[in-house]
This record gives sequence, structure tokens and C-alpha cells, in this order.
Amino acid sequence: MKCVMSRGVYLRADGRLPCYCGSGETVTLGQVPIDGSPFQFISDYYRKGLFSHIRKSMSSGIVPFPGICDQCTYLDLDHRFEQELIDTELDWFHWEPSSLCMLDCQWCTVERFNYYKKGQNRLLPLEVFERIVTDMSQNGLRLNMGNICGVGEPTLNPDIWQMIRIVREKLGGDILISTNGNGPYSEAIVTSGLDKIKIAVDAVKQETYVRYRKNGSLQKAIAFTKAIANEKARLNKEKPSIIWQYILFNYNDSDEDLITYQKMAEENGVNQLRIVYTRCNNYSIRTPDDFPKVFPDIIFFPIGTESQLSPPELKQSWFDIEAATSNGKLEQAAIETIRLINRLYHRLALGVETYNDLLAFSKGVHHVCGTNRLDLTVERFREYTEYIRKSFIRLEELYSNMGRKEQARSYRNYLKNIYLEGQEAHPK
Repeated sequence: MKCVMSRGVYLRADGRLPCYCGSGETVTLGQVPIDGSPFQFISDYYRKGLFSHIRKSMSSGIVPFPGICDQCTYLDLDHRFEQELIDTELDWFHWEPSSLCMLDCQWCTVERFNYYKKGQNRLLPLEVFERIVTDMSQNGLRLNMGNICGVGEPTLNPDIWQMIRIVREKLGGDILISTNGNGPYSEAIVTSGLDKIKIAVDAVKQETYVRYRKNGSLQKAIAFTKAIANEKARLNKEKPSIIWQYILFNYNDSDEDLITYQKMAEENGVNQLRIVYTRCNNYSIRTPDDFPKVFPDIIFFPIGTESQLSPPELKQSWFDIEAATSNGKLEQAAIETIRLINRLYHRLALGVETYNDLLAFSKGVHHVCGTNRLDLTVERFREYTEYIRKSFIRLEELYSNMGRKEQARSYRNYLKNIYLEGQEAHPK
């Protein structure tokens, strides 16, 4: 068992260190001081406390935060945590340079407001960032992947390109920045050592673009792209690779729009397209197989099978869990129960309207009852949430029978957050 945070760091602009995004956002692993106070990142955070707790739990085959991890997209139940790489390899460094943004996209606007109240830090200080990266380097860590994004627009931090130079020099790695393309352009984009720049361009017409990218300008994003392509050509450089990301909704997925989009990308020096099938409301039901392909390099990110749990699959999964339990294969039964909970959460969250709603949902399934069930009937929704309750009860029983009393107790404590309205977590 492992997850992205087994050998990863997620740093927000205010110095918080959450346990990654999604449900992990509700767990804070630490708080880096941004007021100039001294600290050692590796010894004070990365090799102790909750970071260490994650690795010890994964090595023992249990989730570190029962109830939260079970929902997480980044939980990997099928592969081993590489304990031997802890002292040499940082697999993932995700940092948020800014929580400021000129757009009001539906998914992150509410979360931005909630997490960054008036008076809190909105830009990650360069000196804090450099101290963290330097400490990583001095402790022998090398980076696999760097990911620059968050609830704000990264290019609004004037130090962002220097941050990339620092990481490139001290840690190496494959570094990607995500931007809406409406921010300030800089020639340093091409000379900073950046590997990839992903620009959100989700439409071929302004009126379609602003349905999601509120207050944004499609022409600004295109001009931003073209400027990078021209600077690469002037300097005869291949990097950064220019990626356009297209979130596929039911209002921008016509053949005409998709073919026009690909031609626009080719005309503006784009190297790759990423077609993202969102779980947000108004999601498209088109599949990669029926996508009209014109552009040579397209990567699809479809909705995973975990979001498509059917009633027969649900019943079969529960039958397999019962069988493993009856046969005394308690660890296997626990793993499959966690897998089922993960699929149930993803299915129920399909169509959630904002990131804030997703976070609220992760704290209590009943939250979504009043929002967006999409094609789930009331009866089916209640059936799925009832299986979540049954699954957490089963995990409590399994870990208790395995002698892992603390894990069992943690699941029992979590149950109060996920019961259906009007029902008790434990039936009498």
C-alpha cells in the first residue's frame, strides 16, 4: 500500500502542508512558518510527525487516516511503499505559489475564499521556498516530479520563475506549471528550466470559455501561448513543452468545436493536448473512442472506472468481501472493503459542483443529498451511502478481529461523520 504522500510534499501559499488535495485537504500535516522564523524542513517536518505516520502506516498495510484515506484518489492499494527510497528520492513536490487569481472558475473560487481569509498570506515567499528546497537538497533528496498549481494563478507570484530555477538547480526533476494563461507573460518562462507549461484553454469561442473560466479571456490565453512558442523558436529551444488542457463539458464537446480546437492548437505552437473528463457538473458523456482526432499528440484523462460503479458491481464486491471474511482472509477483506468505499465515494461525488462541496462531502456523505445526484435516484443514493456505512462498520470489525484495536477505534470514531440523516452509525 502507498500513496502520493508516501514520498511527496504539498506546500500551500500560506505555508500549510496538507495531505494532498481532495479528501486529503482536510488533514494538515504541518505548518511552515512564513514570518522569518527559523526551521529545518526535513528534520522538523518531512522525517517526523504526520509525515512519518503516513509511512509507518503504509509499511504496516493500513491507511494512516481512517475514513479520509479510504476516499482518496491517490491511494494505491496494489503497490508496495518504497521505504528504501525515503532518504534519496522525493517522488512529488507540489507547490502553490499564489492563492490570488483574476478568474472565478466555479471549481476553486469558494475554496480559495474559505482557505485564504483576509489578512492571510496570498503569495508564497521566495525565501521560505528556497529554504525548503535547499534543505531537501542538503539532505540528499532528488526530485522526480514538480507540480506547480493551486487555487490561485501561479504567474501572479513575481518570484515563480526564480523558484523554478532554484528547484532545477538543487533538486532536478520534471517540472510542470499549470496556468490559465491570463496572467503576466515573461520571457523567463522559456529560460527558467521549466519542462512543461499547461495552459487551460477549454473552448473555441469566448462565450463558451467564460461559462467555466469566469472573468477570463480566451484571446489572452491564446496570445500567452503564442508568445511562448515564438520565444522558444527565437532561442531555438524545445522546452518548455506547451500543453493545452481542455476540460470536456456537455456544452463544449461537439465535433465542430473539438476539430476547430485542435486546429487552433496547431496554429499556435502547442505540443500536446490533454482532454480532461471532469467529474464536475455539466460533465460530458463522450468517450475517447468517439473523439474526432486531428492533432498528433492527445492524452485523454477519462473518468475512472471507480466513478462508474454499477449496482451489480456493488453487489459482487460485497459478496467478495463476505467470502474473504468467511474464509479468514481478513487483511484481503479489509483491502477490498477500502477499495469498495473508494469507488462508492467517487460514484456519489460524480457531478459535485465545487471543490468546496467535494471537501464537505468528504466530511459527511449526507452533504451531497441536498446538492447533485445526477442520474442516481433517491433510493439508489441511499443504497450507496448505506453501503458506505456498512463498509466502515465492517472495517471496524475486521481490524478488531485482527488485533489492530487502534485502527478499529479510528474507524468507529469516523462513523459518526458519514451516517445517513435520521440513522444511527451503528444499528441497535
